[in-house]
Formats: sequence, C-alpha cells, structure tokens
Amino acid sequence: NLSTLALDLSTQARVNDAKSLRERKINVPRAEARKISKALRSKFAATGRDVAAAEEQIVEAWDKAEKLITPKIEAAQQALDSEKAERARIEREAAEAHAARLATIAGYVEHCRAPDMTAERISNGMQILAITDVADEDKARAVELADAQCRALEVMRTLRDQAAAREAEAARQEAIRAENERVAAENAREAARIAEEAAAIRREA
Repeated sequence: NLSTLALDLSTQARVNDAKSLRERKINVPRAEARKISKALRSKFAATGRDVAAAEEQIVEAWDKAEKLITPKIEAAQQALDSEKAERARIEREAAEAHAARLATIAGYVEHCRAPDMTAERISNGMQILAITDVADEDKARAVELADAQCRALEVMRTLRDQAAAREAEAARQEAIRAENERVAAENAREAARIAEEAAAIRREA
C-alpha cells in the first residue's frame, strides 16, 4: 500500500531508489495497463467501452498512488539540491579566502622589493609574518599556507641581508666622503695659513 509507504529520502542514493521504485511500481504498471487496454479494445471491440472504463479506473488508481509518492521525492530532491548548493557556496568562499591569505603572504615579499626598503623595515615585516596565523580547518590548505609562509620568510631574509649589505656599503662610502671633505677642509685651512704667513713675511721684508 503506497499510501502508508515510509520512504527514506535522506540521501541522493535513497532518492534515486525512490524514483526507481516509482518507475517500477507505478509508471511501468500504469503503462502496461494502458497497453493491455488498447490491445483488448482492439481485439474485443464490442466490449471497448467497458475496457476503457476499466482502464480509467486503473489509471486513476495509479495516478493517486503517484500523487502520494511524487511530492515526497521532489521535496527530498529539492532539499538535497539546496544542501549541495550550500556546500558549494561554502567551499567557494573558503577557496576565495584561502587565495586572499596566500596573496597577503606574497604581498610581504613584494613590499620588501621596494627600492627604498631598509633592512630594519624588512626585519619588522618578518616578525609580523612569522606570527601570522596560517591555521585552516582544511589540512591541505593549512599545509599550503605554512609552506608559503616559510618560503616568504626565506626570501625576505635574503632581501634583508642584501639591504643590510647595501646600507653598510652606503655608510662606508659616506664615511669616506666625510673624511675626504674633512681632509680637504683641513688642507685648505693649512694652505690658507701658509699663504698668510708667506704674505706677512713679504710685507716685513
């Protein structure tokens, strides 16, 4: 009795089973009834009206049976489709958030490549990136974030050392320039003093 049939429609597989049941227990017998009715009317024309009436009764019974089961199947299918769409939305948003986190990590490295970047500022950026949370509920994403963080810190370390070397060389060159200026100024003062003394000697002579 399909009116009291309890259907398990909790999964797509169960819904598919229900659809198969509907096909086997309703659609196929209904179609068979129409087929037999048509054959009987052709063979026994005299009783055609009676057979047609019987067909209508039989088909009506199957139609009623279908109305009992179809809404349940369709409701379950709609619920499963909604759940699937929601899972897809959650996964899409998680993927977008993951991509944004990777981009943020990569941004640290790009920022460190700026022409005016100093070793101190790179070190500060490394400290911030080193304590940045790279945890994720998805294990694969968590591993990718941790790997990106490690690689970024390694590149930043190299850029920091390069910046420190440039700054040291610039400081050395500045010290040389300042010393050259000091020596030149001292030489100029000494030359002026000697010239003054020479002029004084000439005046006294």
